[in-house]
Amino acid sequence: MMPIVVWLELPCVDRMLFTSEKPVPGAKIVVPHSESLGGGVGGNFAAALRLFDVDVVAVGLATTDPLARTDYDDLISRGVELVEVEVQNGSVDPIVCTLIVPEDTDRTILIEYPKISGEDYASLRADFVSTIRRLALRGSVGTYLGVLRPESAKAILSLGTAVGPMACTLEASDWPTDDTAAVLDKMDVVFVAEETFLERREDIQRWHKRNHFDLIITLGSRGIRTVLRDGTVDVFPSVPPTSGRAVDTSGAGDCFAATYCAHAWAGTSHTDAIQKAAMTAGEHVAFQGARVRPDLLGLDKN
Repeated sequence: MMPIVVWLELPCVDRMLFTSEKPVPGAKIVVPHSESLGGGVGGNFAAALRLFDVDVVAVGLATTDPLARTDYDDLISRGVELVEVEVQNGSVDPIVCTLIVPEDTDRTILIEYPKISGEDYASLRADFVSTIRRLALRGSVGTYLGVLRPESAKAILSLGTAVGPMACTLEASDWPTDDTAAVLDKMDVVFVAEETFLERREDIQRWHKRNHFDLIITLGSRGIRTVLRDGTVDVFPSVPPTSGRAVDTSGAGDCFAATYCAHAWAGTSHTDAIQKAAMTAGEHVAFQGARVRPDLLGLDKN
């Protein structure tokens, strides 16, 4: 399998607060149990790639923050090569996603984003591009941008000639401008969840027609719909966990995307790669947390 470079940008931590109470605005709740786990689209993608022994290089801004190290140290323990880009003040704070998880009700998610300077973003873009070029000296290299945003798009547009397959994810909550979407011309695969596709169908169809990438739409328990660059449309079923019970669907899309890229970019057919991705994502949802277990497929990387 070819190495894959992942745009991390920032450490991300999911702080999960488990409670038997339903959150009410202004009220206090008792949290008898909590966990802090690595999270974020790029980190979850990188972790899932390691299930298949893919050589992964993840590029993000440097941190010494103890909570942020929860994310970075977990990736390192799985065998991810982490490139930490120096920042002006020596360390960045993590993105913190606080998830209040009541029993049998919808969870509440609060997200804190740290501010990043233009100078630090410039350093991140430069190191991301230099990492891709370094690996490309040995052959083809895959690239995953995570959720498409302006900074990662600028990095790829500055790269020039593609050195291997590229992929990204589109999310309605972080919708790209047409300037940022210009990088879709370089994408081989674009992942999108059904709710984003339904909300932004016109943009997605316009970009797909113009840029000729393979579009993969995840439909949750109803399966996967793919629209290839040649116009071929297929629908594939989801695969339930062998345990028979889905516990937490967080990170299932990241797990699916990573599994698909790991296999499709290694020469597996589109159909087989989709089926393997559906199976892996199906097993993932049987466990709590967005980041895939390192022993999910019986391949303990710790």
